[in-house]
Amino acid sequence: MNTINYTDKNIDEIIHLLPGILYRRKLMEQAELKKEQEILLSKRMTPDKSEWEKLGFSFNDNNRNGFLCNAVLPEGWTIKPTEDKKTTHIVDENGNIRASMYYDASVYTRAASMKLINKYDICEEKTNVSDEGYTSTIYFGNQTEKLFVAGSVYIPNTGLSEEVLSAWGIKAALREDAEAFADENYPDWENPLSYWEESKTKVYKPKNLQ
Repeated sequence: MNTINYTDKNIDEIIHLLPGILYRRKLMEQAELKKEQEILLSKRMTPDKSEWEKLGFSFNDNNRNGFLCNAVLPEGWTIKPTEDKKTTHIVDENGNIRASMYYDASVYTRAASMKLINKYDICEEKTNVSDEGYTSTIYFGNQTEKLFVAGSVYIPNTGLSEEVLSAWGIKAALREDAEAFADENYPDWENPLSYWEESKTKVYKPKNLQ
């Protein structure tokens, strides 16, 4: 059996090299961990990549796929499937849906895109839906917060053209009211990076336009 005899010089050299060896091992471990954490996201993104990077995303464009790139999510963020197999949600550490990605892997219709979601937007809620028409309620907020309800109007699917045009005109006016409120009270509402950290929001009573 062969034995190795270490001299003081050998030990000094090992001690001298040890920090570098440990550092390289740490880098390898971090690289392997990053590789495990990487997911595929769309190369086509709205807004541009710099805005995503402000949130903590990192991207690697070396992937040969023409539509997708390797990416690492911000800490605590996750991917959430939806009922639509082509659509995926990106959820932050607080459970908020912050982005949506569409990917069609079909050979002839392949496409991919993703978009950051505004916390607040001009929204429409449809009720009393039937073949004849529906009631459209226009508000500013999101699915869980109605910060300002501009009003409601019945949109007929059939009938005289004047009635249909009038209903759509009222709907457009309601959107303008909601946008005016948003611009005055939430001037950065169109920026998908804004207002997510706010714990309290203003609540306004809806206008009665009916």
